[in-house]
Amino acid sequence: MKAHPTRCCWSSIALGHRVVQDRIRAYYEKYLPLAQEITDEQVAESGAKPGTPKFDKTKRAMITTRLNARPRKIEIVESEPVPVAAVGGPVAAVKKILRDPNEATMPAHA
Repeated sequence: MKAHPTRCCWSSIALGHRVVQDRIRAYYEKYLPLAQEITDEQVAESGAKPGTPKFDKTKRAMITTRLNARPRKIEIVESEPVPVAAVGGPVAAVKKILRDPNEATMPAHA
């Protein structure tokens, strides 16, 4: 006897097991969309005829290949830091005070 997928999913979520919930979430958010990217036209281009066991086997193999593929690495390009001398305002005033406290005059507080 096969259980209805919706009932299995609901009972697994209702149990409250974190591992089960994470796997169900990963399936619906990550693996199912990746598997749906393989279309029947792509499988037919490989030479398998729709409706045959070879077609189903080829499609499963293509989906497995897509899921097992490593994601491409994204290169992060670091920008050059802004030189401190280019920054004006309060930073420059603090640097001036730190160099020679006698030269810099601080405003008097009332």
